[in-house]
Amino acid sequence: MGNRNVPFFLLLLACIVCDSFGADAKQAGIDKNYKRASLHYRKKEYGKAVQMLKEIVKADPSHSKAVKLLAKAEKKEAEEIARRKKTDVIMEKAPSKPPGQPMKRELTKKELRALYKKGERAFKDGQYKEALDLFMQVLIAEPGNRKARVYIRKSADEILRPKIEKINQQRQAMVFDARNLIFARQKEYDVGALYAAAVKNYKKENYLRASDNFRKIMSVSGGYKDTEKYFNLIENKMYQNSKMGTSSDAESLTYAQGYIDWWSKEIRKAVNEWEKSLALNPRNKEVQEYYGKGKEILEMASRKEYQAQIEAKLLAAFEAAEKLYGGKKYVDAIKRYESVISISEATPISTSLQWSADARSGIERSLDGLKEMTVKAKKTEEKYVEEKKAEVIDVKSAQRHYTSGLVAYAQGRLREAIREWELALRLNPGHEKADIALRKAKKELGYE
Repeated sequence: MGNRNVPFFLLLLACIVCDSFGADAKQAGIDKNYKRASLHYRKKEYGKAVQMLKEIVKADPSHSKAVKLLAKAEKKEAEEIARRKKTDVIMEKAPSKPPGQPMKRELTKKELRALYKKGERAFKDGQYKEALDLFMQVLIAEPGNRKARVYIRKSADEILRPKIEKINQQRQAMVFDARNLIFARQKEYDVGALYAAAVKNYKKENYLRASDNFRKIMSVSGGYKDTEKYFNLIENKMYQNSKMGTSSDAESLTYAQGYIDWWSKEIRKAVNEWEKSLALNPRNKEVQEYYGKGKEILEMASRKEYQAQIEAKLLAAFEAAEKLYGGKKYVDAIKRYESVISISEATPISTSLQWSADARSGIERSLDGLKEMTVKAKKTEEKYVEEKKAEVIDVKSAQRHYTSGLVAYAQGRLREAIREWELALRLNPGHEKADIALRKAKKELGYE
């Protein structure tokens, strides 16, 4: 074995180790990703949830929980996009500042010192949002105040600290889970026994079995004895034999091609090659064993494909029903929910009962909606006007955007701060602090 084979071996080994955990590790990864997607959904991070759930469904279309949560997440994401568009409309239509609003007078040095002291007390008491607001007022009145600028940065860091700590905890949990998976594999495998069996199979030229055992060893214990040496010898031999073309040893050719297809996850091709090999030597027990495994995998894939097709039909019907329900078209929604039940009963799969239960729940909700429509009185014009007015004047939301602007400013993201303060003024045109902060930020960027 020459040195020119080493880079190829390292590349192949990197790919093989990722696959060596088998179906259990793959399912564990899918379940772990589902938990993360669920966490994003609960945190109202619907875009991230949708992206992860789509990957899960692509990897395992029969994952009913992921399919259902994906439908909910996509619906929530659409609602979030609609809310953002509504906010943009508010910014375009609402006045940015009431006409004739007087400018705030300049603060005296005594007032500035009082504000600074008040900010220090708020920071020490853990009232970081209040401290950020106070130090921002000091900095606006006295741009050269370095201490106020330092406190602004510290206050912003403290406001963001819980989110950062949460992210770090999630990362640590991921590392911990990965280590636990490796430890579990180490306990599951008797490396010494695996190595002995692998070497024995190698000497008998049962390369499929030998490679299987060597891969398991490398997945939990890198550099164990001569594992890599034997594995590399097998790989080279199989690739050389697979290129024999019209060799007189047809059995070795079909065996090698089946070996390469098997570890490349081309199961159907491997099964076809081993059929040829068994036709030449029906007594080869090793090929019989892996041929049987390949057939089982193909049958399972066929069942999964069928289930995925039915799941897609059920999901489409259920989403259509949910859309009609959301639009208060309850009669049409009931018909759609009934079609979900019909599909579940006509083509039963492992999740049919759950789909039927969800559809029946949707029918009950639709019936409740019909009852509510019959007893609900129409809103008066006065109430409608007040609701529309509330969309423009929202003091609480304005304060939230003002604080977000302060955090962005403290981190040097001036354009984002400007956008937040502009939005605060659209929601509450009388917000003096947002107006002053906005003018300061624009001046720093050279807008004024």
